[in-house]
Amino acid sequence: HHHRKFALISAGKDAISCGRELYRGFEKVLGEYGIPFAPEYYIPTHRQENPSDYAAMLIKQHGVNAFLCENDAVAARLMVDLKLRGIEVPQEAAIIGTGCSFISELSSTPLTSMTQEAKTAMSPSGQRDTPSALRFSI
Repeated sequence: HHHRKFALISAGKDAISCGRELYRGFEKVLGEYGIPFAPEYYIPTHRQENPSDYAAMLIKQHGVNAFLCENDAVAARLMVDLKLRGIEVPQEAAIIGTGCSFISELSSTPLTSMTQEAKTAMSPSGQRDTPSALRFSI
């Protein structure tokens, strides 16, 4: 597949959480591959409406064709919701979960899931600094 427009579905990008680190790592890796990431392609999981509604709009109006989800449960739900809207997964939209949980094995359409490797920087004094961006490979 030739996925050049990615979206991220995750918890708050501004909160002190894995969501922020996931966002930073995602943005960094896409940049390393020369793939642009527009802020409007970020879908917070805490939205009032169903994140799948916004995801479907991104597919239809912006040509987004791949989604990285904060966990396998969000990815599985997105897969079901997009199929109900007539969007073919993975032909029209690839969906990637994180965590490699049992949920990734339950879907009739295979769900790709990945692990996340968090690296923590150490200061020269040996103190633990803020976690660096999560590392991914495409």
